Amino acid sequence: EAWTEEVFQCAIPLLKEVLSIQEGVRIRDRASYAEKFGFCMGAAVRVFGPARVRSLAPLGLADFSLESLTYEQDARSWWVPILKQGVRRSSLTDFSGFILPLAGRLRAAQKKYSEGPKANLTVAKRYEAIVTQLWGLFPAYCMEPLDMEEALKADGGKLLSQLLAVLFKEPNLRVTVCTGLTFLCRSSPPEDELEEVSPLVAELAKKNRDSLRRLAAKVVPDLFTLSIKIGEVPQDEITSAIAASMQAVLATLKAFAPVCESKVLAGFFDTIVKRMLQSDQAGDLPTVISLSELASALLPFIGDDQLDLAARVFTPLLAGTNAAEKSHRQALQKTAYRAMASLVERPTAKLPINLGTTEKMMAFWGILADARQTCEPGALKQRFKALKCFVHLLEEVGCATAIAPIFATLVPELLLGSRQVGGAVRKGAWNGLQTLAKLCVDSELQMQFATTLCAGLAGLQAPMRAAAVDALARLVYEHKATLSEMLRREISATVFVLAEDTDKQVIKTLLGFLHVLVSVCGDDDLAAVLPTAIGVIGTEAANNFRPLVRKCIDKMLRRVPYDMLKDIWPEEHVPLLNYVQRMQERKARRKFLPKPETFDDLIEEERAEEAEDSEQSVDAESDDDRLVSRKPIKRRVGKKSKREETTTTMITEGEEVLDFRSPGASQSVVSTTKKAKRRKVEATSNLTDGVSVDAAGKIVVDEAPTDDDESADDPDELIPARKALAGLKSIRQMKQDKALRKKGHTITGMKQFKGGKKAKGDAIRKAKMEPFAYVKLKRSLTAEKKKAHSMASFSAVVGKQRKRGKPTRAARHARVKHTSKVKVK
Repeated sequence: EAWTEEVFQCAIPLLKEVLSIQEGVRIRDRASYAEKFGFCMGAAVRVFGPARVRSLAPLGLADFSLESLTYEQDARSWWVPILKQGVRRSSLTDFSGFILPLAGRLRAAQKKYSEGPKANLTVAKRYEAIVTQLWGLFPAYCMEPLDMEEALKADGGKLLSQLLAVLFKEPNLRVTVCTGLTFLCRSSPPEDELEEVSPLVAELAKKNRDSLRRLAAKVVPDLFTLSIKIGEVPQDEITSAIAASMQAVLATLKAFAPVCESKVLAGFFDTIVKRMLQSDQAGDLPTVISLSELASALLPFIGDDQLDLAARVFTPLLAGTNAAEKSHRQALQKTAYRAMASLVERPTAKLPINLGTTEKMMAFWGILADARQTCEPGALKQRFKALKCFVHLLEEVGCATAIAPIFATLVPELLLGSRQVGGAVRKGAWNGLQTLAKLCVDSELQMQFATTLCAGLAGLQAPMRAAAVDALARLVYEHKATLSEMLRREISATVFVLAEDTDKQVIKTLLGFLHVLVSVCGDDDLAAVLPTAIGVIGTEAANNFRPLVRKCIDKMLRRVPYDMLKDIWPEEHVPLLNYVQRMQERKARRKFLPKPETFDDLIEEERAEEAEDSEQSVDAESDDDRLVSRKPIKRRVGKKSKREETTTTMITEGEEVLDFRSPGASQSVVSTTKKAKRRKVEATSNLTDGVSVDAAGKIVVDEAPTDDDESADDPDELIPARKALAGLKSIRQMKQDKALRKKGHTITGMKQFKGGKKAKGDAIRKAKMEPFAYVKLKRSLTAEKKKAHSMASFSAVVGKQRKRGKPTRAARHARVKHTSKVKVK
């Protein structure tokens, strides 16, 4: 303490300078450095304590009226968030001696403005908000306080009395007070964890723990009463604030339970159970629900001699007892499954006197299995958590003889749970399956476990079949080192029996299983499995998973030689295999080729790729377009050269050349434009310059170029001008924007109903019923990762908007013009 005071005296000039900057700046200009100022003063509060630092700039929330326009600056209300951020390992006496009296004065001012002749509800609400913020500092002061015992004993225990009064009388502050009490309990670690800390910290923790034992004797009974009072609220009237209060009270009870004496907890548990039975017989279900939640919160801390009583009490609640309303049944089942999970998670559960024997494990599983049919959808999360804990207990106990009889009922339920909508349910189901698979592999029951999973392939529902395939894929992948080759081959042969299934989710899981096989199996096993597995790629449902199909083929080509794959590949899908092989070769070449340094190098590289694509385009035409969307062949479409656009005169008459002086020559002269692409061949001719004979025997006379076509004979003019390297970035950006727009939403009506140059709005066209533009949204673009595709599609609809407040060019011009006129006048 003396060292802290000495260091604080040295830091006073610097702190005063920082505070003078804060008070000298206008309120609207503080936002630019508010975060750094809060961090600086928060560090000072954490080191020197809130009382010392606050003495340099006193907090006067009750010294000024809230009706004043400069209240924030005069009262220094900016201290409140800084204290909430910086107070740690501080003096709890500062809260009871300064913060609570200040909150009391503000509460009196609130009542003054709420009632009487000077009533002002707006100001009263502001006072209430400040009081709530001051009470929000209580959890910060409870984080490892240095004087817990002195603060609780001060003024005859006034602090504890105020806390309990707030819990019962002010519902909006219950969560804050319960959070602070929970932090007080966590500030004193158990005695077995004090060996690794310093002697000073160990002495303080021991001292705080003794204070908590005395505090628990007064707080815990009031918390029980408060929880029962909150639980009496009807289910249809429970709001989010009431539910949060109940959870906070239960969390505080759990925090105080380790420091309470075991006899006190046992007495509380017996009392709760008796009142539960009495309320159940009286039909008071809300009271039963609140009492069951209390009993469930105490289960981890009661003695082993009361576990049988707890099991007998909570077993009827798994069926919802006699509750007629669904909400009551669901609440009771949630509490009962939570209690079952607590019974299994106890460190002493694996002892033989509790659940550590085969007979007791089978009896406990019978309770969970019987409650399966009556489980409400809202209680599935807690049920699968209980199942997960039960499987983990099986692994810890190692009851191999108890595992086999429960396969037929436990595994199908876990498989169906892995396809549930709730993420917590799926996670619990997969965790249970993973633990069960590990236990079976270690206990040499892998064949029986795999057989049970394969039985799910014959399920009547598609989710069951898909879940079975997923589970087998995980089994093959996660236990590839311990799974026998014969079992892996049998699993593969059994799974791909579903290749003829028409359900999309089943085909998707089969493609995933194929990907796993290619990654895990050796060369010999892969050669034996692939002829059967490839049939999945040719199914109709595989059309919906093109990226996954290409990923599987790409993986196969990396593991299996191309010639071997081509021999077993279906003939109708060979072009697809060729295309993926070609893409791999191109990607491999690009790794070793230098990157294009200029625009000309990039153009040459693209032309080489176009030539390669055109050579193999004949094979690609027969490819099954349902399976893969190939990269389109790039064809450069530019402006036609002027030589192509010149008109010619053709004079034909069978195979004979016409005489220009004959009277019928004029009938055979036709002026056309060379639009169609024809194969040109060289033809020798003895005619004069400008006349040639084509392959069909026609004489072609080129007309003389006009003045506009003087550059047509210049070969340099025929080649389009190439852009410099500076334009390469813009070209790539245009290509990316175009690709994004293609993958975005469908925009209809922008061009169909576009008006003329002078028209405004949409134009009515013939055979068009609704001249309105609209955007057809794609459901697949609602994900966050597709945001770029979704927003790029609107670039054609919404133009670039100018910033708010920035005048347009016309407005600026008009303003300058008006200013010049005024000056002239």
